[in-house]
Amino acid sequence: MEPDCSEEIEMGDLHDDDDSSAIATTSNEHRSVDAVPRPHRRTTPMSSVWNFFKKAVNVECNAETAVCNSCGKSLFIPKTRTTSNLLHHLRSKHKAEVEKFEQRASLNKNEREKQPKIEDVFKRKIGKAAKEDIDRKLIVFLAKASLPLHVTQLPSFAELLRSLHPSYATPSTKTLLKLMQKEVDAIDDDNRRVFSEDAQIAITVDEWWSKNASCSLLAITGHALGGDFSERINVVLDCAPLEEDSHTSELVESKILESLSRLGIAKERVSFMIADGASVMVKTASDLGIQYIHCCAHVINLSVAAALNLPMCAHVLKKVKHVVSKLNKNGKLKKMFRRFLNEENLPNVVPMNDAPTRWSSTYFMLCDFLAAMPAVERLLSTCDMLPFEDGEIRILKAMRVFLQPFQAMTNQVCYQTSCCSMFIPVGKLLIAKTEENLAAARREGLQFGEKLSSQMPQEDLQMELQQYTIHLNRGDARPSPDADPVQWWRSHKTQFPLLASSAAEYLVAPCTSVDSERLFSTAGVIYGNKRRGRLTAKHARLFLMINANSNKETSRSCKAWTQKEVLRYGCN
Repeated sequence: MEPDCSEEIEMGDLHDDDDSSAIATTSNEHRSVDAVPRPHRRTTPMSSVWNFFKKAVNVECNAETAVCNSCGKSLFIPKTRTTSNLLHHLRSKHKAEVEKFEQRASLNKNEREKQPKIEDVFKRKIGKAAKEDIDRKLIVFLAKASLPLHVTQLPSFAELLRSLHPSYATPSTKTLLKLMQKEVDAIDDDNRRVFSEDAQIAITVDEWWSKNASCSLLAITGHALGGDFSERINVVLDCAPLEEDSHTSELVESKILESLSRLGIAKERVSFMIADGASVMVKTASDLGIQYIHCCAHVINLSVAAALNLPMCAHVLKKVKHVVSKLNKNGKLKKMFRRFLNEENLPNVVPMNDAPTRWSSTYFMLCDFLAAMPAVERLLSTCDMLPFEDGEIRILKAMRVFLQPFQAMTNQVCYQTSCCSMFIPVGKLLIAKTEENLAAARREGLQFGEKLSSQMPQEDLQMELQQYTIHLNRGDARPSPDADPVQWWRSHKTQFPLLASSAAEYLVAPCTSVDSERLFSTAGVIYGNKRRGRLTAKHARLFLMINANSNKETSRSCKAWTQKEVLRYGCN
């Protein structure tokens, strides 16, 4: 007869509790233990030995006994309530049954340990698709916020994610890099599909160097325009690390070819390369056999910088910078200046220091300084500083009038949809129609006309040019200066088919290399923290590529002035 072991029994209970012996009896004169009154209810757990015995009472001596379920032998239970004699009987007489019981009890224990906890049963599980979605959003968040990867390993960050989804485990830094590389590979796949069509392509190139990490990067953007004059596509092709010490034209050329090859773009499809005036970039375009266009914004910057360095302007600017610098460094003076602005009913705007590499910041500083001149005069008088003479104020106002069209045109050419066709009208406006530049414009026009003449029948071209001229002479037909030339040609391509066939080749090129430079504004934020010096150029590329791709729908595509900026910095 096998004992009942359906209950979950801990095998630790099957042991000797006492070495005291007990007297065995074979008498059948005993009654059930249920007939004996119990003084109190047992609260301690029973030994597993009682799975093999049942309790009884010997009538003759009125003592408790244990009857074996297997052989029926009756054993006295000592007053100490020990079960040592019962255990000895089992091990000597029923060893096989005891071993079988222990095996079954061990299986029951293992099954009990495998059972999940109540909180685990009700915990929301995370699927593979949901985890991949959270992983992608996490790396995009890190890239857009320019945060170090080790932020995810902070206990507080992991606790935050667990509060949002208890089943989500934060990836390690190594896993995050793999996920970022996978995301950049997906961006490359999208770019391959974009440039797989037969369309005109232009690229912009710019180089950036981090003082903090001694890291150099080369930004390359691509711009495509089809013959149907659909919307021009602007994407970031690559942000290639420059690990060599000397950044020669051969190195830049190899990086450009490597990026084009990775995306399946033939070099022959690239019509223009837009970059700053560095000799390395000019030679790179020449070696690649691509027509080079000097960034219009850089040309404007060079001309303005030359004007601001004139002795008459430099002296007054130095005085303005001294006042503005002292104002921004001294909290007491700034608080006093704000009080003067309030008393004079002027906008609560404190002039900011200009940046050496951004002439537009000098223009904004002059505008804010002149707008707050009554408060400035009171501040100079209170602090016993030399006031500005009338002649100096006239020079500052003249500089503001001079710089205003340059700033307006810089904003105009920095549109994301701007084309190199704006070069000539912008140049004519900014150089005041000087004879030298007018002659250069005529020469460029003749060269452009000669190229068109060599590609098209002379009579048809002449007739279409006449129709084109007549059409533009109509006041309502000429496009406005801020109109999109691609959209205009999309509407008139059937009216002027010969000109439209060549217009797409030139309108694909942007007017500036701002798309590449804008990418490095983000790089400056990434490396702005001195503790980020360990970030390599290879990993910085992943940050920038993901950041640029995620900003397509949210970034401000147009750099033109807002209405507030016009009221603040405009000049009548």
